[in-house]
Amino acid sequence: MVFNEQQSLRDSFIVYVILMVEVPTLILMLVFWWTGKFGEDGFLPVAIFLAMLGLVSWFIVSLSLEVHLDRRGLKYRSFPFVNKWKFIPTESIQNPKVRKIDGMMEFGGVGPRVSPKTKAFIFSTDWVLELDADGKKYAFSTRKPREMEAVLDLWKSESNT
Repeated sequence: MVFNEQQSLRDSFIVYVILMVEVPTLILMLVFWWTGKFGEDGFLPVAIFLAMLGLVSWFIVSLSLEVHLDRRGLKYRSFPFVNKWKFIPTESIQNPKVRKIDGMMEFGGVGPRVSPKTKAFIFSTDWVLELDADGKKYAFSTRKPREMEAVLDLWKSESNT
């Protein structure tokens, strides 16, 4: 059995938060520019602001997570931070469990969270796969908890035989 999932922040509430912050700010900047509050060089600050706004928005929206589970183990990558597939073999995975979480409170928000002992990739705030491997704790959000649990059950049954 194979489990594949792709997630991005485009599918989360973050896009609406970005729009709620950016649109009023953009309107305010344009009103200041049109009324001459920026002086003779008003076009330059507006252009710089629009460029920065676009780059930051593109960066946030381009964050993604891909998870692949099969008999051999878990592979993941999270653009733009982890571009190559990282592999964790089944033999080194300990205590895998899928559980319901409050991602905003338990992991400090959505997106990648990396510390010396923990790597968390939270892109949805409902369900997460938690596991220990090689002395580190990993957390991967999922929107398909039942399918992920089926692969974990397969791992458990294969390790018992």
